[in-house]
Amino acid sequence: FRSLGSSVVPCFRPMLAMTSSCVVVALGLLAVQASAFICPPESLESAPVGLPAGSKCGGTCNAHGSCADGLECQKPPARMPLLMGVQASGTCVPSGQGPPLASLEPSVRQAAEEGLKALNAQSNNIYMLVPIFVKATDQTGGDMYHLSMVLAASSCRNDGSHRPDDADCTPVGGVEHKSMDVVMQHKADNSFALLKAVPTEQRSRTFKPLTI
Repeated sequence: FRSLGSSVVPCFRPMLAMTSSCVVVALGLLAVQASAFICPPESLESAPVGLPAGSKCGGTCNAHGSCADGLECQKPPARMPLLMGVQASGTCVPSGQGPPLASLEPSVRQAAEEGLKALNAQSNNIYMLVPIFVKATDQTGGDMYHLSMVLAASSCRNDGSHRPDDADCTPVGGVEHKSMDVVMQHKADNSFALLKAVPTEQRSRTFKPLTI
């Protein structure tokens, strides 16, 4: 017998079939306990509201808060059911948003695409990073693009054979979104250079080249 909270699950190690049954019963009891999980009222009341696009949202007991009107909290697909009341966090994106790069102005879209290519070229991750949300935060003199990006690892291998906006490269489940502040330069020869890339939570610090 094994104890699970106030419940007791019969498990008999010598018998493989019984062990499998034990796992099923244990997961069932965990699911029941998860459904009974109650968030403290004060945590729900203190959660931020009206978060802008690109913000982190949701999470257990809505710890990161709720999106502003016209936005929805897009969460990465779960690889398996979350137990014990745990909920995934997401990113505030426009409701009904299509492909993240499609709504950008052509010059900004080109800068974002080149930035994503550069980020993936520097990345050691075997899976390609794809955009969940992208917006231009500043444009100086026509040749500098300051971009805010929310990225996720995708189902496509990071081998250079796919574009960042490839419809076949969907975000993988169970991986939290990564927010990045990116600066791109449009050079005289019409190419783009990645000048800076840092996680959003570090944007108040000195910019340094990104190492993934």
